[in-house]
Amino acid sequence: MENASDGSRTSLKTLLRRGMNRGVFPAVLDEDLGVALLLGPMLYRHIFGSSVSLDWLVEGAVDSFWRAHARPDEKTKPSQPKKKLPK
Repeated sequence: MENASDGSRTSLKTLLRRGMNRGVFPAVLDEDLGVALLLGPMLYRHIFGSSVSLDWLVEGAVDSFWRAHARPDEKTKPSQPKKKLPK
C-alpha cells in the first residue's frame, strides 16, 4: 500500500540524485536522510498549523539544507525558479 507521501519522497530522491550526478552534492549523500531533512519542516507546519509561514519555512529549510550539503564550490544559493505568469 502506498502512502500519500511516497510521491513526494520519490521526487525528492530524484532531485537529490540529479544533484549528486551533477556534482552539486557529494556522491555519499544519504538520500533518505536528505528527504527527511527537507520534508520534516513541512510536517512541522502541518502539525502546528498555518501560523508558521510556508514561504519562510520552505526557504529556510532549503537554504539550510543547501548550506549544509552542497559541495564547497556550489555553496552559492541555488537559482530561484522563474514565476509562472497567470494565463
